[in-house]
Amino acid sequence: MFGWSWLRAKIILVLIMSGVHGFFVRCVREFAADQNQRPPEILQDISMNYQRSLMIGIVLLAVVKPF
Repeated sequence: MFGWSWLRAKIILVLIMSGVHGFFVRCVREFAADQNQRPPEILQDISMNYQRSLMIGIVLLAVVKPF
């Protein structure tokens, strides 16, 4: 029987993605309340890079189950 390490890694990546999503929800609320402290361009770049890399990792772990 194969190891369950891939599932643990996938769950960790999903939790990280949930945390990143929560951070950006907070940023959107700050923008809506006109209390933003960060430039929107930087947040957009960071958002796209993190989400893309996390999604690729999650999908690869779900499909390939490498370990």
